[in-house]
Amino acid sequence: MNRDLMIARLEAKVRALKERVRELEACAERDPLTGILNRRGFERELKRIIADLDRYRTRAALIYLDLDDFKSVNDRNGHAAGDAVLRQVATTLRRNVRASDSVARLGGDEFAVLLRNMTERGAIARAAALEGAIAATMPVSTGVAMLLPGEKAAVALTGADALMYMLKRERRVATIGHFGSLRERSSKNEDDLWTSGIVSNWFTGNG
Repeated sequence: MNRDLMIARLEAKVRALKERVRELEACAERDPLTGILNRRGFERELKRIIADLDRYRTRAALIYLDLDDFKSVNDRNGHAAGDAVLRQVATTLRRNVRASDSVARLGGDEFAVLLRNMTERGAIARAAALEGAIAATMPVSTGVAMLLPGEKAAVALTGADALMYMLKRERRVATIGHFGSLRERSSKNEDDLWTSGIVSNWFTGNG
């Protein structure tokens, strides 16, 4: 065999192997259910963006999202329905961020969005917009954290996650308080009805 031809064939095989490795690496960083980044891929992007903050004097933000009461979807309708919800949420996130932003499913019912060149005010507004868009599928809680130069990716994720759960607890308490207030008002209205004789007449047949 001609030596130059042999070298050309070997080089072609090496290029094909390298391309296959790149494809496998890309698959390893994608969530197979939704097609968006998984935690591994998102953390790689997060590290890269954090490294750029100081170098290019840019700002970036992280939004952490957690679907509210997602377990009940699986319990009531089965895992196929739950998977459909997760895919729809991923699609909604992709449609409501810029091409330069990154979207990931971190695991279970938790998602994250990485916003490049974003102010804190802009990130909070974007989080609110995403909550509204996803609410058409199911309710969601969000936490926003501005990224800091030199910060560890895991620390940034933990901070946004903690804020999200704090807001979720406050929302749950507010909801419980709201319904508690409704019960109190209902009880008061019922007492007023008894006092006025409307309810007592209905029960005694005197109305």
